Amino acid sequence: MAVHHNDLKSHLQLIRWVIERKSHCSDTERLSSRIRRRTQPVPESDSESEILNQAFELGYTYTRSTGPVVGRFLTGLRERQVVGNRGSDGRVIVPPMEYDPGTAEALSEFVDVSEEGEVVSWAWVKHPREAHPSDQPFAWAMIRLDGADVPMVHWVQANREADINTGSRVRVRWAEETTGSINDIAGFELV
Repeated sequence: MAVHHNDLKSHLQLIRWVIERKSHCSDTERLSSRIRRRTQPVPESDSESEILNQAFELGYTYTRSTGPVVGRFLTGLRERQVVGNRGSDGRVIVPPMEYDPGTAEALSEFVDVSEEGEVVSWAWVKHPREAHPSDQPFAWAMIRLDGADVPMVHWVQANREADINTGSRVRVRWAEETTGSINDIAGFELV
């Protein structure tokens, strides 16, 4: 960090003021002289030209197991099947959850659901960004798959905003090669 001369001067003046209120004058002069010797201002030219940086790559040296619930969901996607689970209130949740949202009990009853469903709510993305799943306009949508009670969020490919509505029917568009990841669902398309 570069310390500019004016900042240092102000800082020293503040320290002197505090010390004068608490000590004798000779102590103040002695401390001020120590501060001046230890704190050398950086010349303006050096503070502007020298910027320190270090390349850093974050890496994880371990592998994480997906566990029995998420693992079952991802295995289903690899086989081009969508799997949910049943909550304590009987609702089918997709994607499945490890614990019941109402009771916090572990959930273990799995249910296969359809790859078709209904748009419950949606938002149109007119100008996709680089991080979006499509370079063409699309809709983020809450989709309740047939056989599920809780909608999931995914993206829907549509030619125009006018083509999609609440209640529109959609179908999973599978990736050409499925590997057991959420990216096996390459989006949804209108039916």
